[in-house]
Amino acid sequence: MKRFFKKHEHFFSLHHYITVLRRQPQHMKHVYAAIFAGSVTVCIAAVILYVDYGFWHETYSRSDVLEVIEVENTAQPMVTVVSPSTMIGDFFKEASDKVKTIDVTVPKNFLEGKDSYTRDTDSEMGQ
Repeated sequence: MKRFFKKHEHFFSLHHYITVLRRQPQHMKHVYAAIFAGSVTVCIAAVILYVDYGFWHETYSRSDVLEVIEVENTAQPMVTVVSPSTMIGDFFKEASDKVKTIDVTVPKNFLEGKDSYTRDTDSEMGQ
């Protein structure tokens, strides 16, 4: 086995792999890049699935026991169900009421400026 690795040592070096890739046509470089990216993605996905979600191994699972205690004479509130169109109508009605309460009065002198500008003579402008 040692002789095999010694004889084919250049096949396992990164330098040899890069020189082989440089001699390949452009479309084959894209194929090798896609294979490399896909294998890296699959490895990362496998690690995530194994660690976070417990794929391929047993995970701890707990079983919750629900105990129901019945209490007599308990008044449960009645829930009224309204249609979606009524809900949307009520929403827009409430929104319009809120918008109407906003004070949007504009003062009369809103568009009037407070600064006054004067034109300088041509000699001061650098001409």
